[in-house]
Amino acid sequence: MNKKISLILLSALLLSAVLILNATPATACAAPKEMPGGVIFDAAFYGAMYPDVVKVFGTDENALFQHYQKYGKKEGRLPVSNGAAAAPAAPAVNPVATAAPVSAPRAFLKRWKGRSVSICGDSISTFGGNHPTDYVPFFPQSYMPTSDLTWWMQTIRAGGMAYVANASWSGSRVTGNSQDESGKTGCSIKRATDLSTAAAAPNMIFIMMGANDFFGSVQPGSYVSREAAQASGNGSFAGAYNTMLNNIQALHPGAQIVCLTCIPAICTSTGTPMLNELGLTINDYNTVIRAAAADHGVLCCDTYACGITSDNWKMYLGDGIHPTAQGMALIASYIVNHL
Repeated sequence: MNKKISLILLSALLLSAVLILNATPATACAAPKEMPGGVIFDAAFYGAMYPDVVKVFGTDENALFQHYQKYGKKEGRLPVSNGAAAAPAAPAVNPVATAAPVSAPRAFLKRWKGRSVSICGDSISTFGGNHPTDYVPFFPQSYMPTSDLTWWMQTIRAGGMAYVANASWSGSRVTGNSQDESGKTGCSIKRATDLSTAAAAPNMIFIMMGANDFFGSVQPGSYVSREAAQASGNGSFAGAYNTMLNNIQALHPGAQIVCLTCIPAICTSTGTPMLNELGLTINDYNTVIRAAAADHGVLCCDTYACGITSDNWKMYLGDGIHPTAQGMALIASYIVNHL
């Protein structure tokens, strides 16, 4: 090969290398910078601090920033370092393999066996293929791979009950337009309607909602009475929760309703309970749930007390919010032993 041909080939190789480098997707930058809206954001820090986010969104700076804007801020995640170190690695366990089967005590079976069950919830209660096709699921995830491991399916099977429908939508709030025709709003008539199918209606309904009202810093209000809650409107958590219970009781008059309180939400960077922009914890919203359930004469199972703490959350929560298989088993076990 002569010298001229060699130079041509070398030039072509260099040009190819340049084109490949230019086509490579941008990765997280290494220093804080001002993002749209004036937010100071360090994508490299964010990615290193929250590997669970990187697994889903990758290391692209804009993708990480969008996660922070949409979810991270509400979850208490840090956009830049404040001197905090990355959270310690989770225990080396397989949360699926170590999730013990749930067994219902005789008292639960005597009271509830044979019931037909539906679920009204948000992401924690979703599982693709188990709710209306236009609903948005969060699960499955690597740490929660099958519907058999969900809290609701474990409760149903342990209690000898039958599954009817799951009206759960990831990211949905109780608050909003009660006339919403999509079903996304928890207090909508459509959501209550979707608790039945053409083939069956439930005679027991579990409600686990309120977490996204907390994350969205919705005003919780104070539940004093149905009249006062209704007057506060569906923009307050107390008002919307009252409307949701009214709708479900009206459309399913023979069903036993069970209101479940929201489980703890833990900030992954500090290991402490999350605070929303109002400075409230998720248990402040549970106060409304407990009062509303009592006023409507329905059962309340305080799953906030299921056993998830700042010390053990890595075993039970995959991202500080959504339960692992072990977390689901913990919730189901609490329900069958306390209901």
